[in-house]
Amino acid sequence: NLFREHTDWHGSHEAYVADKLRVLGLPGVRSTVVNGRDEALRSAAPGARLFGTQEGWNVGAHGDIEHAGACVLDRAGVGLPGAHNALNLCAALAGLEAFGLRAPRLPSAIAGFAGLPHRLEVVAERDGVIWVDDSISTTPESALAALESYSDRAIVLVAGGSDRQQDFGRLGAELAAR
Repeated sequence: NLFREHTDWHGSHEAYVADKLRVLGLPGVRSTVVNGRDEALRSAAPGARLFGTQEGWNVGAHGDIEHAGACVLDRAGVGLPGAHNALNLCAALAGLEAFGLRAPRLPSAIAGFAGLPHRLEVVAERDGVIWVDDSISTTPESALAALESYSDRAIVLVAGGSDRQQDFGRLGAELAAR
């Protein structure tokens, strides 16, 4: 992703994007896999294997994992909440293809897969209330993805951190709407 990230270290969003895209052209890079939903990434990596598009690995309208438009795994089989996690699975599957490897048999290949600590990690549930630790969510975009993962539930958000030159407009609007 090319979200506004690490600007405190890079000095500006533009420098961050330039540094991140520079990786695509380093010596020895033979293949790249990029999110086809991001026009800047598609433009920066012509010939890259894309995910997030109808032609490759994609998350369908109902959250199912699709390959070339055909359903390969229903949403319930992904095992992690959120469309962004399903899209991450598509990225991994596209990466396997880029290395010339066949996609594993789904869902058995991901059965029992658990997410990382502090990434939408359910830490407790009681009386219909769940407590979710998403403390690694350090950008407004990642917080929006987390909120979308629980779109059918009421949310109490506890947030904080240091100012890293982020734009909280979309996140603020979503919180106000919910």
